[in-house]
Amino acid sequence: MERMNNRLKYLFMVGCVLALAGCLEVTPKTSTLTLQSGQSQAFTAQSNLKAAEIIWKLDGAAVASGQAYSYFAANNGATPVTHVLVVKEQLTGTILPGDSATWTIQDLPAPTPTPVPGVPTSVQATDMDSGRTDIQVTWEAVPGADYYNIYRAVWEEDAAYELVGNASSNSFVFAQNWDTDVYSQIGDMPAMAPKADCTARAAFAKELESYRERALPYLFNFKAPAFFKVQACNAQGCSALSAADAGQAEFVHTSDFSEVAQIVIPLWSYPALKALADVPLANYIIVNSWCGVDVCGPGGGIFMARLNMQSQSPQADIYYENYNDAWELHPAAKFQVQGYIGGIQIVNALCLCITRTQLSGESDVSMGALDAHLFTWVQLGNWGNYDNEGYATITYKGQAYQFSIPMQPRTGEMAADPPAPITPFRDDAQYTVSRLNTPYPIPFAEQPPSSGCQHCLPGAPAEVICNRILGSQP
Repeated sequence: MERMNNRLKYLFMVGCVLALAGCLEVTPKTSTLTLQSGQSQAFTAQSNLKAAEIIWKLDGAAVASGQAYSYFAANNGATPVTHVLVVKEQLTGTILPGDSATWTIQDLPAPTPTPVPGVPTSVQATDMDSGRTDIQVTWEAVPGADYYNIYRAVWEEDAAYELVGNASSNSFVFAQNWDTDVYSQIGDMPAMAPKADCTARAAFAKELESYRERALPYLFNFKAPAFFKVQACNAQGCSALSAADAGQAEFVHTSDFSEVAQIVIPLWSYPALKALADVPLANYIIVNSWCGVDVCGPGGGIFMARLNMQSQSPQADIYYENYNDAWELHPAAKFQVQGYIGGIQIVNALCLCITRTQLSGESDVSMGALDAHLFTWVQLGNWGNYDNEGYATITYKGQAYQFSIPMQPRTGEMAADPPAPITPFRDDAQYTVSRLNTPYPIPFAEQPPSSGCQHCLPGAPAEVICNRILGSQP
C-alpha cells in the first residue's frame, strides 16, 4: 500500500510537470526583430494555468508580472542594441523553468521636437467705420500653434506694444468699458466753489493739475486709434510678432449714456476750470477795467478768457483758438478745441455786485478719429439764490444728445460725477446769450490787462505768449 501511494504521488507530480509543459505561450516567436522608424512591437505571454504568475525580465531586470501582459519595445536611439527578454511562470513557492528569447531590436532616433510655430499672417482688425463698439482681430491659423498672444499699441504703429489678451483660436475681441477702464482709474474731478477765496482756488488748481496728469493716459487710450499684432505660441516657444493692422472701435453715444461726453467734457473743461481758479474775485474787479487769463495748450494753441467791466453789463468771453491738450508719451495724441463761449455778467444795481454770469457758445472738438460739435450754456451764480447750472449738446456722427456739464447746481461746486443725460431736450436758440462783442486785445500779450486785475494763482504772469497753432491739426 505504501509503495502504491508513493507511485501515485510520483505520477501526480509527473502529471503536473507534463501539464505545465507547453502552458506558456509567448508571441511573437521570432528571435530577431527590427523596428522601423516610428514603429514599436508588442510581446504577449499567455498561461493556461490560473494559478500561474508570469514574470517578465528585460536585460535581467524585472519589468512586470501578471498572467497576461504587453510590453512595448520602442525606439530611443540610433545605435542597434541587443536585448534579452525572459518570460517565466511562477507558482506559489515554486519557480518553474521558463522560456527565454533573445531579441535584436533596432533602436530608432529620438522623435524630433515640435518646432516653434511660424509668424501669423493676414492679421485684420475692425476699422473705425465698422459700427462696432469693440475691435475684433482675426488672422490665419498657424500649424503647430497651441495659443496666440495679442498685442496692442495706440496712436502710432511704432509705439510700444502691450499684451492685451490671448486666444486658443484665430480670433480675439478687444473690448473696453468706461467704468472699469477709465472712471475707476481716474476717479472724480476736483471741485471748487465759485465763492472760494484765493487760497482755496490755488489748492483747487493744484488738485486739477494732479487730476489731469492722472486722467490723460486713460482718456487718450480709451478707444484710441490702435494697432494690433499677433504672436503664435506652443510648448517650444513663441514666434515673432506679426505685421500690424489698425482699427478703432466706435464710441457709445446714446441719450442714456455717452462715452463721447465722458471723453470730451473733462478735456474741454480743463482750461476753463484752470482759468476759473485764476480769475480775479468779483470784489477785486474795478469798474472801467478789464481782466484776462490765458492758458497755453500743452500741445499748442491758446485758451483766452476775458472779463470786460467797462459797461453796465460786463462781458465775459472765452476763446479756444486751436487749443490742444496733449499727452507727451504720444505726439499724435492731442485733444483739439476750436470755438467760443461768452455772454454777460448781470449786475445788481443796488450793491453793484455780480449776481450771475450767463455764457453760451459752440465748439468743435477732435481727438484722433473722434469729431464732435458742442453747444454749451452755462450759468454761474455769484450772488443771491442763483445756482450753477449748465449743459452741453454733443453731436457725434449726426446724433445730438444733451448732457450736464460737470457742475453741481445745488452746492455751486464743480461736479465730481461724469456727465448725466438731461431731459427733456432743450432748444439751443432759447439758451443763446446775447453778447456785447466788445473787442479785446488778442492775444493777451499784445496788451496787459488793466491795473485793477489781481490774479489768484501764485506767480500768475501778467503777460503770456502762447504757441498759437493756426489751421487744423494733422
